[in-house]
Amino acid sequence: MISLAEFPKGSCGDACELLGQFLADSALGDWQYQSGRRDEPFQTHAWLEQDGLILDITADQFHDVDEPVLLTRDRGWHAQFQLMTGRRVANLSWFDGHDHVGDVGWTYAELVRRASELSAT
Repeated sequence: MISLAEFPKGSCGDACELLGQFLADSALGDWQYQSGRRDEPFQTHAWLEQDGLILDITADQFHDVDEPVLLTRDRGWHAQFQLMTGRRVANLSWFDGHDHVGDVGWTYAELVRRASELSAT
C-alpha cells in the first residue's frame, strides 16, 4: 500500500514517484528523485529536482515550512538534509516488483482522473 493516508506527513517518497510520473506524462520532462535525512531531530524527506529547480509538495509536513508547495531554485531549506540516494528519475517504475504495484496503478489512475476533472472546470 502506498503512503498517502496522512498526506503530506510520511508521504514524500510515494508522492514524488506519482508526481514524477504525472509530470512526465504531461510532457514536462523527467524529474529526479532526491532524498535526504537530518539528525536533529532525525527525519527523512524526498523531493523532485529538474535543472536546478526544486519541486516539493510535502515540505509542509515539517513545522518550519508554511507553504503547501515549494517550487524554487533556493536550496537553503533542502540543504539541511544529507543526501541519501543518488539521483534517479521519479516515476512509477520504482514500484515494479513491490507487492502493492496494483494499488499504485489504481492510485495513479485516480489522481489523473481527478486532475482532469479539475482542469475541465
